[in-house]
Amino acid sequence: MDKLILDIHQHTPLHRAATLGLVEFMEILLAANADINSKTPLGWTPLHFAAFRGHYKCVRLLLSKNADVNCRTNANETPLHLAVSNPNVSKKSCCTIQLLLIQPKLCDIFYYSSSSSIIYKDPQDFQRILQILRRKIIFIIPFWNFYQYILQLNMHK
Repeated sequence: MDKLILDIHQHTPLHRAATLGLVEFMEILLAANADINSKTPLGWTPLHFAAFRGHYKCVRLLLSKNADVNCRTNANETPLHLAVSNPNVSKKSCCTIQLLLIQPKLCDIFYYSSSSSIIYKDPQDFQRILQILRRKIIFIIPFWNFYQYILQLNMHK
């Protein structure tokens, strides 16, 4: 259905709805057989957009309809990587990360990129994300600067 309807960035209506957090509109599109795993030219699916923006209800809807939680962008990023890398952390974002982490189909969460960095405005935002990840006993080292930031925070305790 939505393969025929693309905007100038080659995003489908489902991509746009996920980006904007329009869960009711997403339900309508999915009921009309929109492709839940359709990719943009950069390899982003609706789940990538919703996860990056921290749209918990959209992520929950997409996962309930069997969106691929392990799908990767052309830059090798999963929805979880994007959710964690969003510097605009909120309680909603933390819930989104937790939702992605508890997915039984979640396979690989390790990712490394030396060309990027994450900067959190508030160290408490970073601490919230770190607590969620620690509870799962996992290690994500997506960015070297991020790793250095962890070391600095632990040294100042």
